Amino acid sequence: MIAGTDNIDVLQSAADYNSLRHEWVSAGIASVIFGLIAIAAALVPAIWNSFFSVLWFLFGGFLLGEGIWLMVGRPIPVGLLSHGLVMVVVSIWNIGGSALLISLLSSEGAVYKIVFQALFTLGIFQLIWGSLSLPRYGRFHRLAIQKPSAENQQWFDRTVASISRTRPKDSKDIVVFIPGEPYARKMKGKLEEKLAIFVQGSGVDMFIAEKKDVNVIDTGNITSGKPVRATLQIRDRKIRGEFPFESFERYKTWKSGGKV
Repeated sequence: MIAGTDNIDVLQSAADYNSLRHEWVSAGIASVIFGLIAIAAALVPAIWNSFFSVLWFLFGGFLLGEGIWLMVGRPIPVGLLSHGLVMVVVSIWNIGGSALLISLLSSEGAVYKIVFQALFTLGIFQLIWGSLSLPRYGRFHRLAIQKPSAENQQWFDRTVASISRTRPKDSKDIVVFIPGEPYARKMKGKLEEKLAIFVQGSGVDMFIAEKKDVNVIDTGNITSGKPVRATLQIRDRKIRGEFPFESFERYKTWKSGGKV
């Protein structure tokens, strides 16, 4: 399917671009949603034309602008870092500003208190989102991200579709790995003769490596028939999680040079 390390590097670059593009679009959608919510908060009659209203309006406009940039702009790694930082800053304001208003509003503003209690809760969710966005920068910051050629993009799309729809029970060269990171999606790996291709989710990430650069380290206790906790190393990328027992056995057979 792929011949030579140079081709692997080129196709990995195409995969990295698509992964970063996906991260940017997801972040952009989140920014637009949070921006609209911030503008809606600025229009609440109880705070209209006040310091609180102005700040929420400014944050909302900034988030909308950032969201549009992330959805249509050329993806660069630092965009993920800036998005995470913006989310954290805005979430702190949502939490702090809402808490202050809840304590200041009179009993006649009970309805508005409910609104800001909801915004306070949203701020906590937003803080989690921003905190989880920051580490994603580390996945890409050392990479030279370039838009892939049409041919390499077609290869990426075909490969993702093929691996994603193939079930382990239908093909003995397919393995499953479940990352332990929060909200991480299941990975499927296709074990070819000299290399492996791992696809996460429906193509949110892809890793391609020669057999020598794919290793399982730090395995936990191995009990027949039960999931195997381990760290999957693909080149310089290490992912903690677990293999279903059958997938782990397939990996061992493939790594030792046997037929899976």
